[in-house]
Amino acid sequence: MATETWARALDEYRYPVDFTRFTGAGAHPSWFDLDTEPGNRLKTMEFEARFREQARHRLEVWGEVAFWKLYTMPLVRNGTTQQVLDVRVRPNELWSACMDYIEEESRNSFSTFRSKLFSAPVVATAATFPAFICPERFPMVDTQITRWALKNGHCHCYSGINGPDLEQGSRVAVREGPQGEPLAVHRILDRLVSLHRAGAVSAHRLRVAHPGCRDGGLHSAEI
Repeated sequence: MATETWARALDEYRYPVDFTRFTGAGAHPSWFDLDTEPGNRLKTMEFEARFREQARHRLEVWGEVAFWKLYTMPLVRNGTTQQVLDVRVRPNELWSACMDYIEEESRNSFSTFRSKLFSAPVVATAATFPAFICPERFPMVDTQITRWALKNGHCHCYSGINGPDLEQGSRVAVREGPQGEPLAVHRILDRLVSLHRAGAVSAHRLRVAHPGCRDGGLHSAEI
């Protein structure tokens, strides 16, 4: 039954994105011209592959990923995408910084990578890039996942994991505090990854928000 549920979730996944709706698309010929209709898992995996192929050489593809992530947020998607396109960092430097985080999985390496793209301490959009590069290891971070983790994370902790259970709270943090205090979303990302590696959280729970993962999925109704 569980396998059937996961397979159905993957089959029913839809997230179509029309990149031509980016207001700055005209300044970037041959980019932002994709339409991922019907938005199924295969289309998302193709988009991931496009990013991995181009990310070392073209800044535009980093902007495309930011637009993809924020597509359902029309009030912020254009400005954030333009911010990524305006950074004065070479694409290969972004790739190297992102790979440093993937290899180290430390807070410092994540902050270093993020600072090359964003002036504000945002997490969810920055965390999309390592998820695209290595979907088998890194979950997508968004509000739904954060709420699920805050609500259910304590059910998946056990004595083999160092540190306290996920902190409970009614608010979903998406930025660091003014004094750089621990960030809820980033703690959840690190926590879920560590729990998965220890066998406390199955892969399909980690990857519920990331259809590009090759071997898992969770029906949206279970979030």
